[in-house]
Amino acid sequence: MLFHETGWAFLLPAKKVLDLVAKTNAKCHGLAVTQTAVYYDPVFSGGKVSVSSRLYLKPPNKMRVESDFPGGSFIVITSGDSALTLVGNRVLEKNPPAIRDEIVFRDILLASSSKMLEDILKKRGIEPSSSRITILDRRLAYLIGRDFTKDGSFLWVDHDIFAPLRIKGLDETRVFEVRFSGYKSPGEGPVYPESVEFLDGGKTVVELKTQVVNFSPSLPDSLFDIEGIRRATREINKGDEPFKELR
Repeated sequence: MLFHETGWAFLLPAKKVLDLVAKTNAKCHGLAVTQTAVYYDPVFSGGKVSVSSRLYLKPPNKMRVESDFPGGSFIVITSGDSALTLVGNRVLEKNPPAIRDEIVFRDILLASSSKMLEDILKKRGIEPSSSRITILDRRLAYLIGRDFTKDGSFLWVDHDIFAPLRIKGLDETRVFEVRFSGYKSPGEGPVYPESVEFLDGGKTVVELKTQVVNFSPSLPDSLFDIEGIRRATREINKGDEPFKELR
């Protein structure tokens, strides 16, 4: 729904907004998403590359992203606070900083209680006890956070469907941002965005464009078994620029 004025809108307390986001999330018992992933990096011709990709989400805190580059696969696996990156079937010695932003994306979509959401926001420098109503991209939204300045850290939540629209926060001294847009839902089921954009310091680094969403698939835990996959993958990639060999 599009709005030009917000003075009449009823303001819910921040905790109630987060409760409703968590209630929406609780409808999701797993996701398998077929998507196109756009990676922005100077190593690619024109500064970016578009590849086929698959995303798997499993509550409470598991995620796997598989992207098919010309030079091999690029796979990110997260479980809780742990993460593993595979480049061409070799374990990357050190995970890229952007993986931590993908963990925020995962947690915001899977958190099933307001307490979980509050902890996620606090960890990223967002005060979860304050809210106000604002306009974001011509949509009425709740703005969660205390620092209502241009460069502040906050979470935007859609006023009508209580799904995240944007989160901006701090990862140590680095400013990150995740933007969600174009939500669709099959009937009364879970919602999922048509596009997710990851920004680092105001610059887009990855964009995920949804093609097909399968809600509540049967996802084996082996997909997210970081230690098992690490043990089975003997080769280590020690490079600092993993995309170079995937071009």
